[in-house]
Amino acid sequence: MGLKITSIVATDKGSSNEVYLLINEIYITKTLSTQLVCKTYKSKADRDANIDNTCSTFNIPLMYKPTLESITVTINDLYALIKLELEAQGLTVEIIN
Repeated sequence: MGLKITSIVATDKGSSNEVYLLINEIYITKTLSTQLVCKTYKSKADRDANIDNTCSTFNIPLMYKPTLESITVTINDLYALIKLELEAQGLTVEIIN
């Protein structure tokens, strides 16, 4: 599960229209304060590699603090929230398995 950004994105490893974003850490407090720490990869090969082959981007944040309505949230819900934020920036994003 993750997000695939198909807009052209500038990274520290060059531009790509196949950037992958994966949630790496999830922190939720009992007051529903949430923090998602993500990693980005320049390509599917980088994402699937057995090494930590992440990249930095200049317009995709690695930390998100979405507001949750309920503690019963799924990973799909969290990716959907990030997807909405990225689409608001004008990026084309799809949820992938």
